[in-house]
Amino acid sequence: MRSAAVVVLVALLVLAAPSPAAVPGYYHQPAAGSDRIVFVSESDLWTVAADGGIAARLTTHAEPKLEPAISPDGRWLAFNGSYGGGRAVYVMPVGGGEPKRLTFESGQVRVQGWTPDGEVLYATNTVPGPAWFTVLRA
Repeated sequence: MRSAAVVVLVALLVLAAPSPAAVPGYYHQPAAGSDRIVFVSESDLWTVAADGGIAARLTTHAEPKLEPAISPDGRWLAFNGSYGGGRAVYVMPVGGGEPKRLTFESGQVRVQGWTPDGEVLYATNTVPGPAWFTVLRA
């Protein structure tokens, strides 16, 4: 009798729990590709299919990752991260993998997007003049 009550209680708790797609959270800085969306949550990058589904975490490093941008061909992801010191621009495959550092500057950098030719467009305050924009080949 007691075990039946435990089974019923567990079943009720499972049914009352929110589905993974409806879990509340703080999701921000979305980047949309043709078939994927990448966003920031819990200081990491996450991806989900453009038509919905369960999100998968792409990064797990303790430092924040920000400003994701998906390449025009949908294969690469550029973002700001701090894996070993100051903030830098990184790229990685949009499906996950090892991030590759592209910038080694002492100033501020911010990913702005991609050029049509597949170069990372980012802003930096280390270049003199009114335009901060620079491009990098990934």
